[in-house]
Formats: sequence, C-alpha cells, structure tokens
Amino acid sequence: ERRVLLLLDDAAGAEQVDPLLPDNADCLLVAVSRGPLTGIADVRPCTLGGLDAKSGVELLAQHIDPVRITVDPRAAESLVEVCQGQPAALTLAGGWLAAHPKAAVSDLAKQLHADQEEGAALDRVLRFAHDSLPGSAARLLRLLALAPAG
Repeated sequence: ERRVLLLLDDAAGAEQVDPLLPDNADCLLVAVSRGPLTGIADVRPCTLGGLDAKSGVELLAQHIDPVRITVDPRAAESLVEVCQGQPAALTLAGGWLAAHPKAAVSDLAKQLHADQEEGAALDRVLRFAHDSLPGSAARLLRLLALAPAG
C-alpha cells in the first residue's frame, strides 16, 4: 500500500472535507480553512500564522522586480505586515504591483493600511484590486462569480 498526503487549501467546510478522509492509517489529509472545521472525527486543529517579514518579502520578490524592493525595503516589510504575512494576500498584492510597474510599493501598503473595513488581509487586497479595475472589468468579474460551474 502507498502512503499519501492530501492537502486541501481553502476548504469551505466539513461537508467538503469528510468524503476525502482516508481510510488508511498511513495516509494523511491536511485541510486549511478560514475557520474551524467542526463535525469531522479525529480532527487536530492547528492555527497557522502568516509568513515572517523576511519570507514575505521573498515571496513578494517572486512577483515584482526585486529592485522595487531594494529601493525601499521598509515599504516591502510594511506591505507584508498589512497583508498579515498571508501568502494569498501577498501574491495578489505582488500581481497587482507587477501589473502596475509605476506604482510604489509604499503607496500600496499605505492604501491597504488605510482600509478600515472589517475583514482579513486577503479581503482588503481583493477589495483594493477589484476597486482598481475599470468599471466594465469590475462588473464582468462580479458577473463571472455568479456563473454556474462547468
């Protein structure tokens, strides 16, 4: 028999995870979700933190010209901080910066920090990216979210 590790990212709930639980004791399922996954037998919850500043800046550097980080390393660290070290938020912020090469890293960090609405760092970055789209593109994105799967 084979040993298998199955990793589920952004699991919506127990009903999504339960059918994938392995029967074999040599297999392991790791499910990452935004909140607790209740109603699943033999769950060992573990709270994950974000990346540290160094690792977050390294992730950011994979998406944008490293010179933009070298010019103002404190701005990159500030962006990691406002993104709470969350890889998804940093990847989205890095993608936005890559698409806007004239935008300063410090300006993005300040704009995200100024967003006082409730929600996690990823929510703030998603809201910022959405709000920066042209009106027609933002509308299309909202409509795509309503489209049935398949």
